[in-house]
Amino acid sequence: LAIVDSGGLPQDMGYMLDSLGDNESIGTGYSAHPKLDPDTGELHAMCYDWANLQDHIRYVVVDADGEWADELEIPLPGMPMIHDMSLTRNYAVIYDLPVTLSFMAMGTGASFPFRWDNDHEPRVGLLPRNGTAQDIIWSPVKPNYAYHPMNAYEDSDGNVVIDIVRYEKMFDQ
Repeated sequence: LAIVDSGGLPQDMGYMLDSLGDNESIGTGYSAHPKLDPDTGELHAMCYDWANLQDHIRYVVVDADGEWADELEIPLPGMPMIHDMSLTRNYAVIYDLPVTLSFMAMGTGASFPFRWDNDHEPRVGLLPRNGTAQDIIWSPVKPNYAYHPMNAYEDSDGNVVIDIVRYEKMFDQ
């Protein structure tokens, strides 16, 4: 697959990197950073699509054979830019941070429709891998933005530890 952030469909690619067209089995939008579970071969992704999903994201699991296996809708306020996620043995980690869809930016013709939102409450969610949206454990965090988590795991006490570079603000225009 060739993948893109925030709304584009994955493109099926041939052996010679020729495009075989849209992969519509994964649904609207996908993620630039799915996570592979090395134990199951599953591919996990938090998918946002600002043009079509303005009140929720999709947690999508593709099985080891490349077939759609599961999908869960997660309601979120303000359509945050969910650029990446983390995966541990028991949790999919959601980064609900204060860079959100800006209708003001869209109205002025900006090519990038997301901006820093001081009113969006930043939080990190732990979704049990076989849970529902109601099972998410939300933890408030200091305002920040993060693109690419480097590692996430559960320690011997059951705490989720995340190695990530955070920025105090991003897209504050």
